Amino acid sequence: MNSVKTIDAGFYKKDDCSSVTPFLFPSLELLNIDHMPCWEVWSSFYSEAFPVLKSLYITNCPKLKGDFPNHLPALQTLPITNCELLVSSLPRAPTLQRLEIRKSNKVAFHVFPLSVEDIEIEGGPMVESMVEAITNIQPTRLQSLTLKDCSSAISFKGDRLPASLKTLYLSGLNELKFPMQHKHELLELLSINNSCDLLKSLPLGTFPNLVSLEIRNCESIESLSVVESESFKSLNSFVIVGCPNFVSFPGGLSAPNLTYFSVYSCEKLKSLPDQMGTLLPKLQFLDISNCQQIESFPGGSKPPNLRKVEIRNCEKLVSGKAWVSMDMVTSLEVWGPCDGINSFPKEGLLPPSLTSLHLFNFSSLETLECKGLLHLTSLQQLYIEKCEKLENIGGERLPVSLIKLIIKGCPLLGKRCHRKDSEIWAKICHVRGITIDGRWI
Repeated sequence: MNSVKTIDAGFYKKDDCSSVTPFLFPSLELLNIDHMPCWEVWSSFYSEAFPVLKSLYITNCPKLKGDFPNHLPALQTLPITNCELLVSSLPRAPTLQRLEIRKSNKVAFHVFPLSVEDIEIEGGPMVESMVEAITNIQPTRLQSLTLKDCSSAISFKGDRLPASLKTLYLSGLNELKFPMQHKHELLELLSINNSCDLLKSLPLGTFPNLVSLEIRNCESIESLSVVESESFKSLNSFVIVGCPNFVSFPGGLSAPNLTYFSVYSCEKLKSLPDQMGTLLPKLQFLDISNCQQIESFPGGSKPPNLRKVEIRNCEKLVSGKAWVSMDMVTSLEVWGPCDGINSFPKEGLLPPSLTSLHLFNFSSLETLECKGLLHLTSLQQLYIEKCEKLENIGGERLPVSLIKLIIKGCPLLGKRCHRKDSEIWAKICHVRGITIDGRWI
């Protein structure tokens, strides 16, 4: 098929020497055209060629320029990907529900598909064209909108999103003016990635019914703007990643149904939201990574339902004394490198409620301290991975409650355990299940 240049959407075949009849596809529901590098034109359109076609996929056709079949009455899904020369008009498709155009040039919307519910657009000219079409027409069924990779200055007309929108993904839209003047009552999922360079503070009150919020790689954003009286009762998941100038949660964050909270690579952030126990009463999973300025948990009560905490490369927090009050946490993962820590944990540092403890990738850790573990009377599982300098176990012995000890990628300590070194073996031999680099001992 690599040499095919023309595909006819209404092929004609001869019945005899004097007549021709249209060649139809009366039962075809799915057509997938992929990797046709020489295809240029799809011509000879016959309006009833595909009467029941539901899905049309056109992918990796870099020379395709011409129009589609002009009428696809049953079409529901239309993805177009990697057709860089395509300048065309969408077919009349009154039942179209999903439209995806990625890395293609420009597709015109002479008749905008008002039935469409899900749109994903990638590439500058198409993003500009789509935003213009959406703001002019204001489709009433559109629920999910994804816009990616456009360097031009764009904005939504009237500074508002389509009222029906429930999901909005923005990525690589540096010059997008973010709509903030009107409330978007139906929006449930908002994801902003490497976009909105002019946005320094995100007013959460603009999206009162969010279920999931993700902010990734936005260098300009400094804070969330929250009015003290606002409560985000639908918010279940909040993730902020790679925002080096993000510094605070002014006014706190009242989200009574939030269960997942992740903060990653926010170098200037010094504190988590205040009063987490009161404002985040259902929080179950807390992930804090590469936030070197955070030294302790904020004052006030702690989230009563918090069960799992992961901390990655936060040396000040790991070395602090805030953990003992987190007596609801049962699972704790602590990741390095934490170059300044050569002995862990300090006595009284960890919450006594722990049943599972995972230490991973400590670059300088030399000694595991039993004194810092003995008060963990419910600890059942201890995982130690990729601590290449770890060689010693200090103190008397590991907790008697421990039933599983897994050591992996710790060559110095692993070697002493394998040969049952008397200084080490006496401290771990009461543990029923011990594996070293995948082998039981």
